[in-house]
Amino acid sequence: MPRTFFIFVASLAMFLTACASATPTPIPATSAPTRAASAGVPTPVALPTSTPAVAALDNLAQSVTSEGHYALGRVDAPVTLIDYSDFM
Repeated sequence: MPRTFFIFVASLAMFLTACASATPTPIPATSAPTRAASAGVPTPVALPTSTPAVAALDNLAQSVTSEGHYALGRVDAPVTLIDYSDFM
């Protein structure tokens, strides 16, 4: 067992010494790769500025609760609360 430990520590020391003395090789600077225009490359398409979901949020009712929290939606909207508490 002591011999295995000594071999492990010696190899670890040699590895760390080799890593510390090694000089990093610089990465040569290259220009950005260019893409050839081909039939397989799609062209960018402009995204719509307004979607139906965003337009629906514009018409949503906004209010402030009595505690001061902001609320979205109708005040009389049906809501279901389910409590999954372990402290009952």
